[in-house]
Amino acid sequence: MAKYENVKTNDSVMESDLETKESEEEVKLRKIIKEVKEHVAMKDRKLPRIFGKTIVLYQANNQAVLTIGPHIGFTICLFVTIIAVSIGAIYLASLSSGILALVGAIIGLLLLIALGFTALVAPGHPSLEVTEEDLKLVEQDHQVWCKICKVIKRKGDQHCSECYSCVEGMDHHCPWMGKCVGKGNLAFFDLFIILAGVYFIFLFATVISYLVATGDDS
Repeated sequence: MAKYENVKTNDSVMESDLETKESEEEVKLRKIIKEVKEHVAMKDRKLPRIFGKTIVLYQANNQAVLTIGPHIGFTICLFVTIIAVSIGAIYLASLSSGILALVGAIIGLLLLIALGFTALVAPGHPSLEVTEEDLKLVEQDHQVWCKICKVIKRKGDQHCSECYSCVEGMDHHCPWMGKCVGKGNLAFFDLFIILAGVYFIFLFATVISYLVATGDDS
């Protein structure tokens, strides 16, 4: 009998904990919906100059166009490294082939341009405007609402803990680009990767060409 009563008591405790958990979820949901309703009423919400840890350099139609991220120092280091390596490689290539040196200079320049565009073009951020349709989405799934950025995260959008802001169509956070790679700058990042591969081929060809040239001279 005592054993039966203990089991019954444990069941009651579990039911009580479950009810408490459900009530906490309901309270949390109500708070989120209330917050979303407040932002629906905000018609002239402006994009701040500093969005999370991202600095907005230029914006148009309340959307960030040019930004720099929290790891811009890594980007500057990479930029300087590419310039230094290019100067050495182009000089080395010119000793054996002027055409190879010219090709290397062009590839190096394009690589720097791709890096600059990736690092400066905004990765894309969810719209600051919150509509009645967005409110319905939150009522169906409250996880689409970012409590930090106060925006709706649509499919593919994620909140970056490094940039401390939501990114539209986020691919990944890249410290070497200084920020996230998303919908807005993904094409430039892909171009940078392709050019980097071509650039390494140029460096390999430069070394081989120099070794062959010095071998012939000896």
